[in-house]
Formats: sequence, C-alpha cells, structure tokens
Amino acid sequence: MTDLTDLTRFTSGSIAGRTERLPGPLRELHRAVLRRFLEAGAPPTARWLRQAAADAGLDATALGELAAADAVHVVNGVVAVAYPFSGTATPHRVELDGLPAVYAMCAIDALGLPAMTGRDGQITSADPHDGTPIAVTASGGTWSWAPSSAVVVAGRATDCGTECSSFEAMCPNTVFHASPESARAYLASHGGLDAQILGQDTAIEYGRLNFGALLTGQPDPPPGGTTMLTQHKTLDELADAIATALGELDPAGQRLAIALYRLLAAGRPVAAADLAAATGLGEPQVAETLGSWPAVFTDSQGRVTGFWGLAIGELSPEHRYESGGRVLYAWCAWDTLFLPARLGQAARVTSACPVTGELITLTVTPEGVTEISHPGAVVSFLLPDGPFDSGVIESFCHFVHFFASRQAGEQWAAGHPGTFLLTLGEAADLAARGNQRMFPDVLGAR
Repeated sequence: MTDLTDLTRFTSGSIAGRTERLPGPLRELHRAVLRRFLEAGAPPTARWLRQAAADAGLDATALGELAAADAVHVVNGVVAVAYPFSGTATPHRVELDGLPAVYAMCAIDALGLPAMTGRDGQITSADPHDGTPIAVTASGGTWSWAPSSAVVVAGRATDCGTECSSFEAMCPNTVFHASPESARAYLASHGGLDAQILGQDTAIEYGRLNFGALLTGQPDPPPGGTTMLTQHKTLDELADAIATALGELDPAGQRLAIALYRLLAAGRPVAAADLAAATGLGEPQVAETLGSWPAVFTDSQGRVTGFWGLAIGELSPEHRYESGGRVLYAWCAWDTLFLPARLGQAARVTSACPVTGELITLTVTPEGVTEISHPGAVVSFLLPDGPFDSGVIESFCHFVHFFASRQAGEQWAAGHPGTFLLTLGEAADLAARGNQRMFPDVLGAR
C-alpha cells in the first residue's frame, strides 16, 4: 500500500484546505452549492448561485472568490465544477443511497462522496486504457471493488503550470483502472504526467481526507469496518444486543407482533380481541403474551396504544411518523428506520435536531431511506444495559436522535456519556439487521 505521506504533491492545496481558508459566509455558500448538487442531481445555475449568495449576505464578487479559490467554476450559466461534483457527465457516476445520481470530477472525488455525505452507495466507471467496467460499492463501512484487482491512478499534468486549476491539471488524469498492469500500460503510453498508482485502501483514504470535511467541517474517521463505530461495536454486535434486550420471539410471537404493529398503524387502540381475529390465535393466549412482553403500553380499557417503537399518541421529543394517511409517532429516531418494514409501507418522518433545532425530514421505505433533507445527518445511539422494560423510553429512546450534522451530533454526545454516533446509512443498515433477527419467519432475510 502506498504511504499517504507520499501523496503530498497531490494533496497539498486540496479542496478541503482551500475551502477551510475561505471566510465563514463564503464557506457556507460553497456548502450550499454541494447540497444543491446532492438534492437535485444536477448543477445549480448561475442565477441560483447569485441568489444563494445574496441570501447569505454576500455581494456579486462571491462567485469570483469561489472561482479564485478553485472551489466553484461557472461555465455557460451553470456550475460546471464544484469538487467533488461535475456539472457535466464524466466517466465517474455515483449513486448514493436515497439521493439522485451525480457525476464526480475524478476517481478520488467519487471515492470521497460516501465520506462527505455519510451514505453508502455505488460508483461506476471504466478503465480508460481498455474500457473495462469498474464498480466500487460502499456499504456499512465495507468497500468492495469489481474487478477486485482495480486500482486508481492519481496524476497531474506536468505541462499545465501553476496557473491551471485542479479540474484542468488533475481531474482528467485521476482515474480508475481494472488492474495495476492496465494502469502501468496506460501511463507508459501517456507521457507528461506526474502520476502514482494507488491501492484501494489508499485511494479511499485519499478521498476521505479531501472530502470528508466539506459539509461538516470534520472528516469522518478512516475506514475500518464501519464509518463511525470504531471504538464501539460492529453493526452485527449492536443488532444482537438489541435483539437480546427485547428477547427472542417464536414464530407465533413474530406473527402477533407484526399484526399488532399493523393494527396500531390504523391510529386506533388495539384490543386483544382484534389481535386474536387478525392472527387466528386464541384471545386468552394473545392477552397472556402481551402481558409477558416488555414495553407494551395500554389505555384504561387495556387496549394497546404503544408498542416497541410505535405510538398513536404524541410523544416528547417528537418523531412524527406519517404513513398510510395517518399521523403516528415513533419512540426514537432509530425506530423510524425499522418501522416501515414491520408495517409494510413507506413513511414520511419529521424530527428536530436537538442541537440546532432544524427539522430533519426523510422518506423511509421497507427497503431503506430514499430521501433526506440533510445529507450529513447522523443518529445518536447507545448499547442497552440490560433487558428492555417499561422504562425503555426514558432509559434508551431519549438518547436516540437525528442530528442535522455530525458536528451537532458530536456536540450533543459529548454531554451524554455512553452515547455514540451512527451515520444514517449505518443506522438504516442496523434497522434492517434488527428486523432480520427479530422477525426471521415473518419478514425474512434482508
């Protein structure tokens, strides 16, 4: 593997360093441009950029300052370059979970996008030497490359001079190759490049260092199994801990729990007789099972009003859960990620960041998150300290929130010992694993 210290001729003057030196308002304008690309999957217009600058209290010189910093370049009335994004099609197409597809300026820019957004996704490209298709997938902190021999060439044109911007000197020459042999053959036939062949881990780390901080001000930690769990548990260990805290359900218990969720989703209290009719189980058996489960909340008539992450009445803090034309409420942020699969339908979720107060909205389907208002959002979490009981909302749920950014999440977690942060992709992956463990006979494998 290439030592990262060997890459200083490529990483010095990186986009992360250039934007960090910008004045605060201009830096926020740059981030607004990046968010616009993520939301729309298309380049902002110069008109949009001028209006965004005005909204930020900046004058007409802002566009020129961003260009002078080699951060944003406008061509023919649209943003053509806003590293890592390209306003025109390139060989490097990136599909991040829940967001429109975008094009990256180069291979390293493409690899930096999962770290920048905290999302899983897939990069597709092609070897410029022989056209071999290349796919790189990030999922739960694990990267896979096809073909497995693929590498990245980081190159800079030596005849461009210091007056050239990165998109002229580096981007056309920083590309994926299907193998080291292909990369060497390409470089042998393309003189005038100061280039280096990077192994996969080095290329990923290079992308993280360049782009991980662009939206939040702090880069994610380096890859090592997961993105934000380095000193805690793996996702599998967390899923096992949650399943253990709830207790194992036999097939009849799984059917009963799913039926209860779906009846409760109608927005009305659920009686034992309703559950018996829905499942074919005897009413005495239903009542006995409900009485043995932790955290089943009932009204004065003994009807269920809240069950394992879902409530028909408003809670505080509020995690609004709109599904099937009904307004329901989740007990915590993470519940909103596993409930769609249990209910069998998509939901629109609204929750406030405890630090900034910003409303975070997302659409979650049984397959995962498809839309998010804050691409850098994270989720706080903690390990259960024992079996869940009737106090689970206070002891666990009140510590599991959405945050508008990793920076906001870290600020909150610093004052709440035992908590840690998950990227949104990790939290959604954990939800899927939890569903698989809790309901293997009803929901099936992921």
